[in-house]
Amino acid sequence: MLVRRILRHWKTQNWLGVGLDLLVVIAGILIGLRIDAWRDEVQNREDETEYLARLLEDAEANHGALKEVLERMWYRRDQGRKALERLLSGEALTPEERKRTVDALVQSGDLPRPAVLTGTYDELISTGRMPIIRDQELRGLLQRQMATHEQVAARADALRSALLGAQPFSDQHAILAGEANGEGIALGKSYDLEGLRSDNRALVAFFNQIELSEDFSVEREAEMLAVRNVREHLRCLLDRPECEGRKGGLQQLTEDKAGEGGAER
Repeated sequence: MLVRRILRHWKTQNWLGVGLDLLVVIAGILIGLRIDAWRDEVQNREDETEYLARLLEDAEANHGALKEVLERMWYRRDQGRKALERLLSGEALTPEERKRTVDALVQSGDLPRPAVLTGTYDELISTGRMPIIRDQELRGLLQRQMATHEQVAARADALRSALLGAQPFSDQHAILAGEANGEGIALGKSYDLEGLRSDNRALVAFFNQIELSEDFSVEREAEMLAVRNVREHLRCLLDRPECEGRKGGLQQLTEDKAGEGGAER
């Protein structure tokens, strides 16, 4: 109908009518585009809130996983030190104590793999949706966390073979003994601690293993700190009660952005 009216005005050379009709068409297009942009923005804000909640869930799980791994590493390191001191002291040990002592030394070099969740971050990157996360500080914290995680994971892979180096030395002094039970003969393992105590290569290998494990735990602590920074920042953005007093909150972020937009206009 509007097109027919424009053509009618054109034929009658009613240029004012043509101009007014064109203005109506242009205004309608602009309003439609504005409405579409507003709808997209509303959807982006909903998606942002959902992504922030998912990122926080990942951060909570990752922090717990890293804390558990670190506590296990610290425990095994401490047990390894005590076992090495016991070995060097020359005290007499029962066969079971001998096994526990060597097991503690071997396990002191264990590097458990934490189950670090990266799915939400990977999705944001692969889909190109990272820009909907408006908080630049959070995006930087996420990038640093992922970079630290990759570095520590690569370092762990490189260290695992080196930390297993003490295992052959303990096996050289292992003693297999059979013990009869109702189902037959069960093989148990004991150790020649006197031979192990005089094996300098084994002692040095165990000592180095404990030191390497302790050095690596510092890198795991740095990874956990990076995750903690992400977690605390997300808590504040989502206005969680656990927030440690940072200026934050999604509502505050929205108000700040609105204020910046008004100042630009």
